[in-house]
Amino acid sequence: VVIGPELGADAIARLAPAAVVSVTVDRSADRVASVCLDEERIAALALEHLLSRGLRHVSTFRYDESRFAIARERAFAERAHAGGARVAPGWGNAGYSPAERHERPAAIVAWLRALPKPCGIFTCTDGWGRSVARYAREARLRVPEEIALVGADNDVLECELISPPLSSVMIPWQEVGRASEMLVRLALANHPIAGRRVV
Repeated sequence: VVIGPELGADAIARLAPAAVVSVTVDRSADRVASVCLDEERIAALALEHLLSRGLRHVSTFRYDESRFAIARERAFAERAHAGGARVAPGWGNAGYSPAERHERPAAIVAWLRALPKPCGIFTCTDGWGRSVARYAREARLRVPEEIALVGADNDVLECELISPPLSSVMIPWQEVGRASEMLVRLALANHPIAGRRVV
């Protein structure tokens, strides 16, 4: 059984005795084979893009407490600090609960206005990048001159729905699929896969 991030531990336990492969969430510590994204590399590529544009002020944006988003945010901030960039507090650390973050457009606009300019923002996903672009327009901020955005996933629809189009870190989804297929084939051939981790 190939599972995504939304399945909890109780649901996974009910799948026994099937071999389980988790995609994008590392569950190897729970003896579930896992195909994971290199979240640190994704964050590094986003930062490299922003710094290559001459930006020295950066921040992050995330709507929720997803493991991938927190990992990307943390890696981005650590690398930015190490590289001498100034890191402004991100929206994910704004003090609101995950549910409240979606319902605070005025607060997001105020947060964007308060950022040092010009500022590069890593939005962790392209969908969230599209939201930030909308709020930047409401704040009357110019993209990319005052607020430069970079997302992740390289979702063409999300990236092209805004103007200017959103820059994005491409996720190697086909490689993720091939790695998942490899683990499934091993399981079907009765090779042990429990706890294996592929990044």
